[in-house]
Amino acid sequence: MATLIISKMDKKPPKNYVNNSEFLEKIKEFKKIYRKDESTRIPEDIAEIILNIATNLAKSPKFSGYTYKDEMISDAVLNCLEKIHNFSPRKSSNPFAYFTQIIYYAFLRRIKGENKHSYIKDKSLQKFQHRMRLEYKHIKIKDYHDTDKSWETFEETPRKKASVSRKRKKSS
Repeated sequence: MATLIISKMDKKPPKNYVNNSEFLEKIKEFKKIYRKDESTRIPEDIAEIILNIATNLAKSPKFSGYTYKDEMISDAVLNCLEKIHNFSPRKSSNPFAYFTQIIYYAFLRRIKGENKHSYIKDKSLQKFQHRMRLEYKHIKIKDYHDTDKSWETFEETPRKKASVSRKRKKSS
């Protein structure tokens, strides 16, 4: 029997999708340019790194079941690009953590907003269904099945009259 020995050389190193030191240097360069001219656009490579962080965080199990992931990612990237000027390389040397936190809380805000929207939609649908049940309570549905066709017809049942019956009127 041959035994399989896996050495440390055979293992692949984990692929980090963001090199934190390079990311920090790119942000420092951008900040230097931005101090001179505030109309400077954020470089594409920084935006791609932020998009990469947001995309990979959206793949985590915590956010895996949501159908509106694209909106979550878009909100997160927008928040990061708005707050990139608040990052201070003097205070922190970890831009990955800074932007990951911004993205995480942007995701939570989007989820909260979507849940609120869903709740409002469900409540209005319940109210509509309740009104429809009250309004069409007097309608009976009869199904007619034919060999060729199957359809439904509606027959209106007589409503109870709110007025006093004739016998009572005569006796008084």
